Amino acid sequence: MFGIDDPLQVIDILALWGDSTDNIPGVPGIGEKTSKDLIAKYKSIDNLISKSNELKDKLKENITSHLAQIQLSKKLAKIITDIPIELELDSLKTKPCNDAELKDIFQELEFKTLYSRALELNSKKPQQGNLFDKATEAEQSKPVYASNSALTVEHKYHLISTLSQLHDLIEILAKKDAFCFDTETTGLDVRSDDMIGIAIAFKSGEAYYIKLPEDDQEISEMLEALKPVFRNPSIKKIGQNIKFDLQILRKHHIAVEGELFDTMIAHYLIQPELRHNMDYLAEIYLDYQTIKIEDLIGKKGKDQKKLQEIDVMRIKEYACEDADITWQLYQIFFAKLREMNLIRLAENVEMPLIRVLADMEDAGFTICAESLNKYSEVLRNEINTTEKNIHHMAGQEFNISSPKQLGKILFEKLRISDNVRKTKTNQYSTSEEVLNKLIDKHPIVNKILEYRAQLKLLNTYVDALPVLIDKRSNKIHTSFDQAWVATGRLSSRNPNLQNIPIKDQRGREIRKAFIPSDQYVLLSADYSQIELRLMAHLSEDDSMIEAFIRNEDIHTATASKIFKVESVTTLLTIIKV
Repeated sequence: MFGIDDPLQVIDILALWGDSTDNIPGVPGIGEKTSKDLIAKYKSIDNLISKSNELKDKLKENITSHLAQIQLSKKLAKIITDIPIELELDSLKTKPCNDAELKDIFQELEFKTLYSRALELNSKKPQQGNLFDKATEAEQSKPVYASNSALTVEHKYHLISTLSQLHDLIEILAKKDAFCFDTETTGLDVRSDDMIGIAIAFKSGEAYYIKLPEDDQEISEMLEALKPVFRNPSIKKIGQNIKFDLQILRKHHIAVEGELFDTMIAHYLIQPELRHNMDYLAEIYLDYQTIKIEDLIGKKGKDQKKLQEIDVMRIKEYACEDADITWQLYQIFFAKLREMNLIRLAENVEMPLIRVLADMEDAGFTICAESLNKYSEVLRNEINTTEKNIHHMAGQEFNISSPKQLGKILFEKLRISDNVRKTKTNQYSTSEEVLNKLIDKHPIVNKILEYRAQLKLLNTYVDALPVLIDKRSNKIHTSFDQAWVATGRLSSRNPNLQNIPIKDQRGREIRKAFIPSDQYVLLSADYSQIELRLMAHLSEDDSMIEAFIRNEDIHTATASKIFKVESVTTLLTIIKV
C-alpha cells in the first residue's frame, strides 16, 4: 500500500503528505502519491532534505521553504511510546460489574448493543472477551434494555365493536379528568389515509380499542357518540405525537377540546437531544419492548400487508398497547417536568402550540403552479448553459452528477490539487465541503457548485412543488415539527419549505410562487434582536438592559458609548489603507 521497507517510514510519509483529520499540516503541493514516492526513494525525511538539490525546481522549493513545518508534522504524526507508566497487572483482572449502574450509564449513552453483550459477558465466568467486537446481525436485532413485553406483562385490553359497548365506555370517560387516545389509520398521511379505530387508556395496564365498522352509517353513529367526550373542555387529552391524531379526528368532524399533553413533546423538553419515538421511550423509561408495526404488517415491500387486513384481535393488542404505554409515560413525564421547573413552559407554550401547528398545516399554502412551470423552463436553460461551460473547461463531455466521473476530471485530468481526499470506496471526494476548499484552484469548481445549486432548486422545489398540490384543497400542506431540532426551532418537512433560498434571485423567483389565499395577505415577522436580548439577560449587563427597556436600537446605543457621543446618526466603516 505504501511501498516502503519499514512501518516507521509511514511517519515520514505523513510528515510530507499531511492529514487534515489529525491537523498534520504536511507540505503544500505534496499529496499522497508524491510523498510515498519520495520516501520510497530517499527512505527518510532527513535523507530527503540532505539531497533536496536532486529535486525538481517546484518540489525543491516546497520542501526547502517548509523545513520547520515538516519537522512539526513529523512530530505530530509520531505516536509517543516512551511515556513512563506504572501499572499493576493485577488491577487489569476481570471483576464483576455493577449491573444497575452499568444499565443507567449505557441507557443514557444509548449503547444498546454494548449493554446487551456486557450483561452476557458478566453472567459468564471471567474469560477473554471484547465488548467492542463487531456484533452480528442477530445480536443487533435483539431487544436490549426491555425485559418486559406484551407477552410477559399482565394487561387487560378490551375490544369495543358495538355501539352499546361504546356507550358504556363513554359513560366511564365522561367522569375522568384525563384519558389517553391514539388513532389507528391506514397510513401516516393525514390528508389521504383513513381511520380504522381508536385506542383509549386511563389506567396503567388497561386499554380499549374501538374498532370502526365497515358500514358508513355505523361509523357515523359511533363517531357521533364520541364527539361529546372529545369536546369536553374539562377532560385533559393525552397522546404521543397528538397533532396527528387531532388532524385525523378533525377529518371526521370531531373537535378535540380541553388541555393537551403530548408525551413526545414532553420528552423533547426533558431530553431535547435524544430520540422521542414511543418504542424508544418505552425501552428507556418503562423497560418495555413494544409491538412493532412490522410485526403486524411485515417489512416494507410488495409482501407488506395493510393494517386493516390484519386480524382485529392482533390490532387490538397493538393499538391498546400504544395507548397504555403512552398513559404510563405521561405519569412519568408530567412528574419530571414539574421536577425540572418546565411545567409552565409545557402547559403555556409547547402544548398549546400543537393546536396552532395543526391549524397551520390544515390551512396550507397556495402556490401558483403556472409560475413555477414557467420558471422551470428558465432554470433548465440556465442549467444547460452551465453544463456547457463546465464541459468546455473540462475539455470533454461527462456526467457532472457522477462523483466518479467528476473526480477523474478534477484530480486526474485537470489536476487542480495533489492533496486529495478519497472516499471509503477509493473514489475522489467531490463533496460540497471539498469543492469549497478548492474554489480558488480552478474556475470550473465554482461552475460545478453553481450547477449543483441550480439542479437542486429545480428538482427540490420548482418541479416538485406543483406535484405536491393537494387536489381537494388546491394547496400544499407541509408538516411543522416541534420535536425535530434540539435548539427549539420548528422544522418544516414533507415538503421542507424553510430551506428555499432567499438571498439569490433564483430563490426569490421560487418564493414569488407562494401567494396568499383569498382575502388574506402573507406576513413576515421577526423577533427584534433576540440574540442580543438573551445576551443582556444572561450577562445582566446594566447598559444593555437599560437600552432595551428604553426601546433604543442596541447598535446605536453601543456606538454612542464606544465613541463617547450622545447621539449617533451614521455609522462609518473606517478602512485602514
